[in-house]
Amino acid sequence: GLWVGRSGALKKQVIRISYEGDMLVGTKIYSDNIVPSGEVIFKVKVSPEATQPQPIDVAHVTDPRLKKLERYTGKGRVVDKKSKSTHWLPGQMILVGDYFAFAWLPINLQIFFMRVPDNITAQLLTLEEDRQSLTRLMNIEAPESECTIPTVDDVDAANALQAEGMEEEGGTEGMPGVESEAPQQ
Repeated sequence: GLWVGRSGALKKQVIRISYEGDMLVGTKIYSDNIVPSGEVIFKVKVSPEATQPQPIDVAHVTDPRLKKLERYTGKGRVVDKKSKSTHWLPGQMILVGDYFAFAWLPINLQIFFMRVPDNITAQLLTLEEDRQSLTRLMNIEAPESECTIPTVDDVDAANALQAEGMEEEGGTEGMPGVESEAPQQ
């Protein structure tokens, strides 16, 4: 399923969790921070036979699910912005009630993730597909003769067409920022 996370000044991270055998895999769906969209951001060993770190004991909490935080060994991926090279760093997934965190241990970075509700998952996936399509289209270089910058007249004409379409669909009355004219006699 989809999970969304945030850490400090980083933008939101949307990932898809899947499994490859006994390995839990987090793949970026949205945002190009840490690694590009579509790339694996971390892998965690979840095999019952794998040796795992000791749970973290937490004092002074009332929720029994938060008294012992289970941890799983993994590795997290980062991309060096200058060289564009990929590095895998030792990491851990930490279960925190209904959430989890992934920690890149050598660089002291943690991202906490929460499950994306099912009703929003389809919308997020569609938005990301549209974003990727637009990015691909924007990267296709059009011949210089086809590249035009809209003029004020073009924008005014587009606004007039949009307003005319709204009037046909039930009007613009009551819409913020839209002035209605009195009908002509």
